[in-house]
Amino acid sequence: MTFKTPITGAVSAFALALALATPGLAQDADAEAEANTQTEATASETPQIAAEDVTDEQVNGFVAALIAVEAVQAEYMPKIKAQDTQEGAANMVEEANEAAKTAVSEVTDMTPETFRAIGAVAQQDKDLNARIVARIQEVRAE
Repeated sequence: MTFKTPITGAVSAFALALALATPGLAQDADAEAEANTQTEATASETPQIAAEDVTDEQVNGFVAALIAVEAVQAEYMPKIKAQDTQEGAANMVEEANEAAKTAVSEVTDMTPETFRAIGAVAQQDKDLNARIVARIQEVRAE
């Protein structure tokens, strides 16, 4: 069983929601440069976390935030795709960004930065990834 797939997809959804990779929506080089600067600033705000330091409570919070972000993605992806212009799509992505940040922030003891940090570590650490996948499966089975 490959554990990386569920986490990678979920973190990619969050990355989309936070507009960490939206160069296709940039209307010109200046807009793309601004997006890259914003991505770099966001990356520098992400706390460094070691996989062995991630508690069960943090895994639970990560999974709760992940599910909340998936709901935001499900709501906004059709709206983004339905836009006729790049500007309209960019505006919708911005709205999705805020909705995703709010969704993650509403999870107890979770911030977008911590969520991103745990997701990044989980992509590299099989044990943490397995813990997260197991918790996702538990939650979805309930």
